[in-house]
Amino acid sequence: MVFKMRTLIVEDDPSEQDSWNQVIELHNVEADAHGFEIVHQTVATLAEARRAISIGNYDAAVVDIRLKQENGNAAPNTDGNDVLAVILESEMAVVAVFTGEAAMATPPNALKQVVGLFTKGGGDGEGTAAVVSWLKEQVPMVRHIQEAQLVIRQEMANIFTKSIWPRWTHWAVDNASSKFVSAALTRHITSHIYATLLEKGRHEAHPEEWYFVPPIRDGIRTGDLIQIESGPIEIVITPRCDLARDTKNETIQLAQCQDVSEEWTQRLRTLDEARVALAGSQLPNGDRERGKLEGKVSTADNHLRQFTQHRNNTNLHFLPQMKLSNGTVGPLMVRFDTIRSVSRASEEAKVKMPQSRIAALTPEFLPSLVERLGTYFSRIGTPDYSHPD
Repeated sequence: MVFKMRTLIVEDDPSEQDSWNQVIELHNVEADAHGFEIVHQTVATLAEARRAISIGNYDAAVVDIRLKQENGNAAPNTDGNDVLAVILESEMAVVAVFTGEAAMATPPNALKQVVGLFTKGGGDGEGTAAVVSWLKEQVPMVRHIQEAQLVIRQEMANIFTKSIWPRWTHWAVDNASSKFVSAALTRHITSHIYATLLEKGRHEAHPEEWYFVPPIRDGIRTGDLIQIESGPIEIVITPRCDLARDTKNETIQLAQCQDVSEEWTQRLRTLDEARVALAGSQLPNGDRERGKLEGKVSTADNHLRQFTQHRNNTNLHFLPQMKLSNGTVGPLMVRFDTIRSVSRASEEAKVKMPQSRIAALTPEFLPSLVERLGTYFSRIGTPDYSHPD
């Protein structure tokens, strides 16, 4: 079955609209060869785009920047930038800006690297063909997003049918405001979805699930990873209830994160070498030498697992690699024995720390950090036992 990319074309020029219709028709004739089919809708104004986005579920959009207004006025405007903002805020869609005046396109700073920018009628690979080629590059990601959306909708339907609808009278109590109920339902549904999908995935997590890169929410929060200038990476361990109240305490606590990438790489190399040796062995199963090779693989695998289990050390907490725009960082070991406090009134806390956040632990992986921190400080310890002679 050919993958269908639901695409919104925002273009006010009839000749350009015709051009898009022809390009897409020709593309879809050979959809099997291209690997995807473009299912498109065309709108010409900001208002039409808003209406389409409000009821649509698009995977992609191609947006002209200067659009005619509802009254037919073609005076210079940047309505396309408004369309760009609306679709990026409301759809999980890749967006290409397709305009004769590229200088007018102003995607948000954080998205300039991902929003495609193409010139109408240009040579050297520009034009509609270049946009279609760019859309093809986005197909693998869009396909995964479509699959994720389908699973999410199915789980939403499941919790609605089996729990929310039968218990609706408990949600819609007389003294509960509409906004409060909606917010509570949103939290309840998303909590159910994540917990269910994690169980279905046998509690195996992708490294990207550990972090928000860059941090999405504003302000300093528990689990934020911070690197001020060229200093060490640190993680905020102050309880979130303290961070939420300016008057709760006077300091913010940071634990230093040790880069352990060299040791991690060495353990990975050892495991890979053991696996290669085993795979290349011509020895029969049950042979003693083959058993030794299998033992080396098992030992190397256990050493790697021990590493992800914080080296079995209570003062450490393992964090996997994170991939930033300027390279890969980590893995890291959070050092609970290396903590410092920063005055909340200082320039560092008010200016440098908010500007230096590189990532944030997601809510699902933050509790394990807090639990290990508590375990480290709550242990009492006892003297070593020495039996008298």
